[in-house]
Amino acid sequence: MKFTATRLAALIALIALLVLSLTAFSCEQLLPEDASAANLVGYWKSSWGDGFEIKHSDDQWLFIQYDNAEKAISFSGIIVNSPNFSAEEGYIHIQITDGGSWGKTENYFYTVYWANLSSAGVEAGAASSADYTDPINNGLPTLAEARDEYTVANGYFGYLGEYVKQ
Repeated sequence: MKFTATRLAALIALIALLVLSLTAFSCEQLLPEDASAANLVGYWKSSWGDGFEIKHSDDQWLFIQYDNAEKAISFSGIIVNSPNFSAEEGYIHIQITDGGSWGKTENYFYTVYWANLSSAGVEAGAASSADYTDPINNGLPTLAEARDEYTVANGYFGYLGEYVKQ
């Protein structure tokens, strides 16, 4: 069988389409297909003016906690786990890149927890003891330590703020 330029171009296009299809189906999708579904990605603000943002930039997911509506940074960092941003609840583990006004230790690990995610809002909080009696918590040196320590079962996340997507 003789390949003509047209047949060769069609074969190359078919192979390219096959490769793209396989790549698309093998990648983990962090965002829901239905854009109207509840999803944690984006900017969220409380009635007090503080807020947080989850966004994708330079091939990584970022978490930014804000002090106020002017978006003064409380702390921020790279999300180092793979949370399901559409789940009703979950943990976000962060490697701190900016200690911000909260004075988190850069390159340490910290955790944020969310619950009751819906299209109407979400409850979320940073790792602190329920009664705020723990010493200043600037993060932990390893992801494993942060993942094991910062849990609801260990008494963290006793207070969750209420946030609305902006």
